[in-house]
Amino acid sequence: MNPAPKVQLSYSQILQVALDAGFPEHVAVAMTAIAKRESDGVPTAFNGNAATGDESYGLWQINMRGQLGDARMKQFGITAKAELFDAKVNARAAFLTWGHNNRNLELCWYIDRPGYKERYEKHLPGAVLASLGLAA
Repeated sequence: MNPAPKVQLSYSQILQVALDAGFPEHVAVAMTAIAKRESDGVPTAFNGNAATGDESYGLWQINMRGQLGDARMKQFGITAKAELFDAKVNARAAFLTWGHNNRNLELCWYIDRPGYKERYEKHLPGAVLASLGLAA
């Protein structure tokens, strides 16, 4: 049996998922660039790097390692980590992680750290174009 094909969401699709989760448009643009950097727009992306203790799921690579994961499952209202492979569930988790505090974009997704920042900024033009209705 062949595995399901990898689905990759466009900038416009990610932007819409972020908006539907409740992000204000200017933050949804940033979250779109973050999702492209974190998962390349693949809702089923997973990073299980044992060396770093990472256990991150979905578009926004929500980290669910150890006790953090247990607390977040309650916070996000989910019963299984795999639910985060659903783009809408992952967007809601990202929205709750952001918590109406733009500083959390830096703290949780490292948009200001060398290496991460450049890859995030690479995706900003596509996210902005999507917000203007000019990108797929």
